Amino acid sequence: MDGSASAAIELFDIPADGRIKGHTKADVMLPVSVDDQKYIVKLLKKHKSLDFRRIAMDTKTNRQQLSEAKVKKLATRFYKLKDEERVVDCGDRVLELLEGLEEMSDYEE
Repeated sequence: MDGSASAAIELFDIPADGRIKGHTKADVMLPVSVDDQKYIVKLLKKHKSLDFRRIAMDTKTNRQQLSEAKVKKLATRFYKLKDEERVVDCGDRVLELLEGLEEMSDYEE
């Protein structure tokens, strides 16, 4: 009975950082998937602003038809990623745009 209990502990041992590591970067569980990172960067590069309503209404670029709230949430989650979690190269301009999210959240509180 002792052997099976220790095997169960090893089986469900979760790393301290909460991420399960795989063989490739695509296998690593990220807070924002690689596809979502590419998607939000594409939206922000096209619009060059944090007008989430306009981004949500753009049916050519916003093919997933995300709502205004979901676009904002995805942008916020992308901004909060650590450098090692940010797989997609977004450029300095997009990061400068996203810094405006902090200012927007300060006004909303």
